[in-house]
Amino acid sequence: RFRQMFTSGIFNQPALYLLGVIVILDNLALVNVVSWTGILAEQRFEAKTDDIGYLTSLLAIGVLTGRIVMASFFSGRISDRKLLGFAYGLSMLFFIAMLFSQTFFLLRISYFMMAFFMSAQSATTYAIGADKFKERAAAGIPIVDGIGSLGAIAAPLIVGSVAMKIGLVQALWLVPIFGFMLTFVCLAWEWADKHSAP
Repeated sequence: RFRQMFTSGIFNQPALYLLGVIVILDNLALVNVVSWTGILAEQRFEAKTDDIGYLTSLLAIGVLTGRIVMASFFSGRISDRKLLGFAYGLSMLFFIAMLFSQTFFLLRISYFMMAFFMSAQSATTYAIGADKFKERAAAGIPIVDGIGSLGAIAAPLIVGSVAMKIGLVQALWLVPIFGFMLTFVCLAWEWADKHSAP
């Protein structure tokens, strides 16, 4: 089975590597959000342990709400790459708003809205994978997730190292850089596919 996976045509598909880059960038953004937002709230607003736990639950609520809304109103109406690109770009705008938040309440609102739009990533990535890999999707999608885990490994190490030198808030500006790069990859891929179609 292992040999069959390597000879089945998965690894010669550009979509595998483009999706891998998308998931790496998502993990570079999302894992840093989850890793550092609680510490940011503690430093800026003296948030307590239960406040930080509430933030984590708020993230999950935002993701749940976002997936329900996007599946109900947007999925199938616009392309998955457009949906992912635009939704992720909006999530990064709310993350930037969170960095500028002057109250813990505003931070929580921004955090929820960021999670709402960021929720598009998982479902759209799997949908793109299923469309591109066809009958090989069962092998291709787990490989994409494996490639993407490189971002999860690197994310807290990068921001933690930068934060030691210039401070956490400044280091967290890397998150929207990664997120907007994801938006660019999605929309550029969509544009390239449309203009290469016969």
